[in-house]
Amino acid sequence: MLPRLSAVAGTVALVTASFAPPATPAAPPAPDAEARTVLTASCVKCHGPTRQKGGLRLDSKAAATAKADSGSPAVVPGKAAVSELIRRVTEKDAALRMPPGDTPLTPDQVAALRRWIDGGANWPGSATAAGAKAELTVTDEDRKHWAYRPLAKPAPPAGAGNPVDRFVRAALAAKGLTPAPPADPRALIRRVTFDLTGLPPTPDEVEAFVADASPQAAEKLVDRLLASPHYGERWGRHWLDVARYADSGGYEGDVDRPTAFHYRDFVIRALNDDLPFDEFVRRQLAGDEYAPDDPRAVAATGFLAVGPSPELPVRLLEEERTRQRYIDLDDIVSTTGSALLGLSIGCARCHDHKFDPIPTRDYYRLTAALHSGDRAEVPLGTRVEVAANRQARAEWAAVKADAESRLKRWLDAAKAAHKKGDAELRAALDESGRARWDLLTDEVAAAKRASRRRCQRHWRTAIPAGRRRRRGCSAAATSTTRARRSSSASSPC
Repeated sequence: MLPRLSAVAGTVALVTASFAPPATPAAPPAPDAEARTVLTASCVKCHGPTRQKGGLRLDSKAAATAKADSGSPAVVPGKAAVSELIRRVTEKDAALRMPPGDTPLTPDQVAALRRWIDGGANWPGSATAAGAKAELTVTDEDRKHWAYRPLAKPAPPAGAGNPVDRFVRAALAAKGLTPAPPADPRALIRRVTFDLTGLPPTPDEVEAFVADASPQAAEKLVDRLLASPHYGERWGRHWLDVARYADSGGYEGDVDRPTAFHYRDFVIRALNDDLPFDEFVRRQLAGDEYAPDDPRAVAATGFLAVGPSPELPVRLLEEERTRQRYIDLDDIVSTTGSALLGLSIGCARCHDHKFDPIPTRDYYRLTAALHSGDRAEVPLGTRVEVAANRQARAEWAAVKADAESRLKRWLDAAKAAHKKGDAELRAALDESGRARWDLLTDEVAAAKRASRRRCQRHWRTAIPAGRRRRRGCSAAATSTTRARRSSSASSPC
């Protein structure tokens, strides 16, 4: 009985299974769900509620379909072919492709975005509401970028020689390259001397180096050149370029700065004296606060003042002065960021930085820190020396004012006597003589007026506007070399 019952049960189960309804296949994911998965994983990090690089936000339909900073919407519902989002994720150029990095979206992910946009780019539920643009937040992931990580000190690769050379040889070996052969002594001394001082070696220096067969010959050569004052002059130029140093103010006036060389000399001396870099930076940002009695530290603050700045006229609206003040501050902040951080902080003046994690608030925090300073001519010396100098200047000014007052009284008396003598001399003439006297007087006055008009015309055409404000008509004859070259005629002054 058991075998037969088992067989019947198996038959019943087989029949039951054959008449069971077929299993329903799993429904494919909705296009909007697929797209949101891709956007959340790859896009929202930089284009979401905390950050909107390029003015783009991809966590709501209203924001995604609005115009970004490029002027075009990222998503055009129903038209994937013309949507900026599809163009950027399929870009062949890695520098322009999104998301940034070496891992582009897969073909399936791109296809999911296409289906979603062609289907109307729908967001479920409340996600269709546009959120307010949030302030940029610097995340821990931003801080992990290699440019913001603390410097590491890796162990040099195995091998003999200078540790720097060992790194270079290891990198060459990894690419299957071999180093160039060592330079002969004559080529080596020329290369090193030009590199460290910008000057060629003298024939005697070349012969002395060739004749030195000691293993330390190259090391002694480098030490000698580093001790040369020309070393600071050669390499200080690079920092002065970064600090936008110039001996004049730039713009159309290009006013001379006769005392700007103090900052240039500080940079040169800092390199020649092996000033530590942290002290080098500290003095340039706040040397007058850290060491007010050190003239070199005060001169170092020229870093904040050597940028371009126009000469403002005396009659200028307060609004225009305030505008120029913030242009100057922007120059200081931008230069500080590029020189000391390697970042274009100035881009965050009007909006969060498009590429670097620099919110606008950080730009204005740095501006506030530098706002208390201003461009000014200050004496270089200790506070005691400055006080003594000011007292001596005040005493000299009093003596000078007294001398000028006595000179003016004497000149006034002499002029009065001269006029009285002229009047007496004219009265002694007959009628025809007085007529001739008056005619000559009028001719002299007319000649003076004509000469003055010619001088003013030459002044306006031959002298730049910025320099014109600083010079009187009597100085037009000693115009700049550029003005003399531009005018073939001699000055009528």
